[in-house]
Formats: sequence, C-alpha cells, structure tokens
Amino acid sequence: MVARGARRVAAGLLAAGLLAAGLAVPFASPALADPSVDELLDRAKAENADNKPVEALRDVQAAYDRLWHDGPLFLTQALFIKEDPQGYGHYDPRANTVFTQKDTLLVYVEPAGYGFKFDGTLYRFGFAVDIEILDSTGKQRGYAKDFTNFDYVKRTANKEIELNFVMGPLKLPAGDYQLKLTLHDKVKSQSVSQLLAFSIQ
Repeated sequence: MVARGARRVAAGLLAAGLLAAGLAVPFASPALADPSVDELLDRAKAENADNKPVEALRDVQAAYDRLWHDGPLFLTQALFIKEDPQGYGHYDPRANTVFTQKDTLLVYVEPAGYGFKFDGTLYRFGFAVDIEILDSTGKQRGYAKDFTNFDYVKRTANKEIELNFVMGPLKLPAGDYQLKLTLHDKVKSQSVSQLLAFSIQ
C-alpha cells in the first residue's frame, strides 16, 4: 500500500536552474491525563525490576511514541548509495562521492519524527523533497521544488521508512558541489535540510 514518487531530472534543466506543503493534522495528541515520558520510564524501570519485561517494553514504547510525536522532524541517514536499496537499512553506501557527467546519483534518506494522520483504521503520512545544487562558491547551479513525493497508507504507524530517488546525469563542469536536500513532512508541516558533498570529474 505504498505509492512512491521517483523521477529523473534532466541535467540540462538542473544546470539551467529549475527551481511544504502540510496537511497539518497531527496524529492522536496525548490526552492531558496521560502519563508523562518520565512517568512512563519510571514505571518501566519498576516493571523491569519486578521481572515484567513485556510491561516494561510497552511503557518504553509509549515513551518513545510520545517523544516522536512531540519532537521535530529529523534525518537519521542521508547519503549517496551504490544501487537501489532493498528496504529500510538495506543499502550499500557509495565508496566515494566522485561522479562523472554520465553517472546517475542515487540518494538514500531515513527520516524520523514525522507525523501521522489516523482515520480510525489507516495511518497516512508522506513527504515532498526539494533539491538544490550548489557549487564550491555557494552559487546555486540548479533547483527543483517538489522534485519527488512519497505518500504512504499503512495499518500501523511505521517508524522505519526509507526514501530513495535518482538524479542525473548532471552535465555540470568538473568541480566540487553540494546537494541540498529539503524534506517536507506533509502531516506535521515541518521541514529539515541536509547537505551532501560530491564532485564531478
């Protein structure tokens, strides 16, 4: 039940300089009477001491979910990879970030702290990704807003999601560059950016 967006950008369009949205519906805000994170963790410690690992794990998970819900969007991974990944955590990092003008760039990202919209049965969430190419002086050499989109519908609030997409080939002059990724959470209406250095030879 996953619909992914991934498209290639023509190098000429990037070099010419192509240039978030939010549903703003956070999933299930904790009720005021709910225990705090500290209370949940204290309870888990007591349950662990009483040899109740299942109960302790449930309270630790509840604390984790609370922190995820209340915290900001962030990235745990963002890097260039050698080939299409097989799933979350199933990827091979590229040995170097030196590319030719004929190479494609494969990007792998693991977001965290994103929001969910729950309709009583299904969890919906998603992301839009902007990309920007900067040269060694910081000058913009290409920009694509909403370069790719990822939308998910699941029966569980899946917190292990990988995003991957393909760019290029980039017909840029030889030199050092940075790829600026900006990831937009469609539910929390938050964004996070990451710079990935690379070179064209």
